[in-house]
Amino acid sequence: MSAPAPKNVPRHATHRYHTTLVVTGGICLLVGLCGLGMFALFGTSAGIPILGAFCALIGGAFVVLGYLGRRIGAGVQVVNTSFDLINRGRFAEAEAHLDLAEQGRPHPLIACVAAVQRGLIGMRRGDIPTAIAHLDRSITTPLGVLYREQTRTHTVNARATRAFLRAASGDRAGAREDIEAVRMSPNALPQGLGRAALAEAILLERSGDRDALREHLVTHHELLFDATDRRERTIVRAFQRMLETTATSVYRKGAKRDADSEEPPLADWIAQVVPEAAPFVEVSGARPDKTGELPAAEATEAAKVAVAEARKAAAKDAPAKNRRKAGRILVLWALLVALSVTVYQMLSPSGAESDGGFEELYGEPIDPTLPIGLLCLAVFAALAGGRVYWFFRARKESKDLFAALNLVAKGDLAAGGAALVRLSSSRLSILAAQADLALALVAEKKSDLRLALDLCDRGLARLTQYTVRISASDILLPDLISERAFLLAAMDRHAEAEAELASLPPAYPFKSRALFRVRLVSRVRQGDLKAAADLATRAGLDLPLFARDELLADAVRAATNPEIAGAGEIPRLKRELRTYAPMRRWMETVAPGALAALERTAEDKPLEATNDRDTRAEEEALAEAEAAGAAARELAVAR
Repeated sequence: MSAPAPKNVPRHATHRYHTTLVVTGGICLLVGLCGLGMFALFGTSAGIPILGAFCALIGGAFVVLGYLGRRIGAGVQVVNTSFDLINRGRFAEAEAHLDLAEQGRPHPLIACVAAVQRGLIGMRRGDIPTAIAHLDRSITTPLGVLYREQTRTHTVNARATRAFLRAASGDRAGAREDIEAVRMSPNALPQGLGRAALAEAILLERSGDRDALREHLVTHHELLFDATDRRERTIVRAFQRMLETTATSVYRKGAKRDADSEEPPLADWIAQVVPEAAPFVEVSGARPDKTGELPAAEATEAAKVAVAEARKAAAKDAPAKNRRKAGRILVLWALLVALSVTVYQMLSPSGAESDGGFEELYGEPIDPTLPIGLLCLAVFAALAGGRVYWFFRARKESKDLFAALNLVAKGDLAAGGAALVRLSSSRLSILAAQADLALALVAEKKSDLRLALDLCDRGLARLTQYTVRISASDILLPDLISERAFLLAAMDRHAEAEAELASLPPAYPFKSRALFRVRLVSRVRQGDLKAAADLATRAGLDLPLFARDELLADAVRAATNPEIAGAGEIPRLKRELRTYAPMRRWMETVAPGALAALERTAEDKPLEATNDRDTRAEEEALAEAEAAGAAARELAVAR
């Protein structure tokens, strides 16, 4: 059941720009139509119809683009807000926003995204048929004329989610078809490849080929842990345990579902979606089904000044090709006006020449509007040709960016990093900034916080131009700001981190994640592990945390409250830190206090000497199973 309809949805950052386009276009269209009307009625100079048609064409294009921009911008704000609500487990509220987004005849991009989000809601509720039905609708959404590539990207990654659900529901052929389509598509993103890899793992497990499943989990380890959500990572861990042990009952049934809950507990959800993995789920204590309220960021004036100064310094050091574009455009327009005036002067008869010069040569004065109109059309054609060129170049480089991101997600940091470095020198500011963000995330993962901060600053400096900044306002710009806030917190610059959080737009789809991960690391760095643990307990399972952030949150909870961590949770955390060196280095750099507290847990033994409680849990489970089997045999004999 949906919540009441949302109110006061904030306007998109491009609203004013597109409104200006509509007004400007309307004026140009009116002038052009008046010019054409004057020519039709009075037969004025020959250049008037050309200039009129030119103004009408430009004006009409501006009106259409402005109208579509306003319409899509309003829809984007709604689906961005709904996605953040889904991440917090507030499905009824999210559905109310999606109802609003789908009113009337929404743009294909908005309709596609809304259907994908409804599919996610169905998946997280454990309602596989409903989820697949919504994903089917998103995948068959017409691409439309504008925003075709963005819509295609959403449909491809919707197929990855459908592949996971089809595999879970036993539709082997359908799952295989979706897996191959995702892997072959240049529009696939890391999360799509991660879900396709998880779908493949489910198919391998159900085929009974344990050796192939083991190899698959090793080969796609990075994708399965870094490009998936927390629920999906739990399934992967369950498969790993399945391969490590013959125990069949370390699973503990989840807590009874609350009547007001919108989704089942994790263990019950896995039992609904992938029941064969349920016996191997490592119970990690009770978790809320919704992410609790996260206090709004409050920035001090000093911190705001520090952030502003950092922006100015980064803009000053930005590559020259990404600066002063507006100045060059003004110079080009000034040259165009000067050229028009020069042509007019050359073709206009002067005083001496009018007494027998041009009039004798041509018979009548030359119409100055004709060459000006032709010149305007030529300039318009040149600009349109340039736009077409940059459109196709942007599409090609976007595919290259996706390929680089996928290489990094698969663990090939050398090849992926080299491709991202090349793309960071692109003349397309938004694409170069996206490459900088990806490089910053790689640097953070490698524990090089200083380099990551510099890359975030460089990416933000590329987005200083007004039109570029508003175009990147949905995800790229706030992603850079939130990553910079995290890095500042990890470097003990907490006031500046809060100032960055305060600048995030209200409809940022990952705002809850940004608030959570920055606040978590701030509390850990300040030595307040209890406050960090309290924050971690408010994080629902749908919050889209990175694997490293999830590890930090779980480590803080386990070290501070080991009695509620759940059977096998502390050994799991220590095992992951022991077997995955990059994660341990990250913890040593970002949260050494949390790592030390975790190492002291369980009889104050160091990490390498930890007595794994999983073994005892498995032995107990086997003993219970054997006892139950013996009792059943005795009962059968007695009968």
